[in-house]
This record gives sequence, C-alpha cells and structure tokens, in this order.
Amino acid sequence: MTYPITGIQKGLGPSNDPLRKVPLRREIDEWWQSSNLVDVNQQTLFILALDYFQKMDPETMLSYFQVAGELFSSGSSCHCLLVI
Repeated sequence: MTYPITGIQKGLGPSNDPLRKVPLRREIDEWWQSSNLVDVNQQTLFILALDYFQKMDPETMLSYFQVAGELFSSGSSCHCLLVI
C-alpha cells in the first residue's frame, strides 16, 4: 500500500493561485546552530518526533523502518540524520 506524502499546505494560499510558492527549506547547519527561541523549540520538537518515529514498531506501515525500506527499495535517494 502507498501513502501520498505532502508538505504543510497552511499559509500557501489557494492551490489554484499561480503565484502560490512553497517556502524554501532552511540550511540545516544554520538552523541547528541558531539560538533563536523559535528555532530551539523546533529543534526540540524535531528530536522528540524523530525519537518517536524510530521507536515505532518496525512492522507498522508508517514506521521509520518501513518508510526507509520503501525509499531504498524504490531507488530514491534518502538523506538520513543519525542522532546520538
């Protein structure tokens, strides 16, 4: 079974708007080193979510291991982050 994955759509405007633009992704090194309170909160949520994601039952369809397995079996490139 396949699940479509879409990014956050809130704040982008109507989908039929030709001027609708997806925000650029931030450079992770700049984001991670930031001391801005908003960035620090995002980093904390990111680590907590990644930890939860990696601890899911590997047999669950949307677990870290199933998603990574789908990426590797389909030949897609995967950018992984190892948190120690």
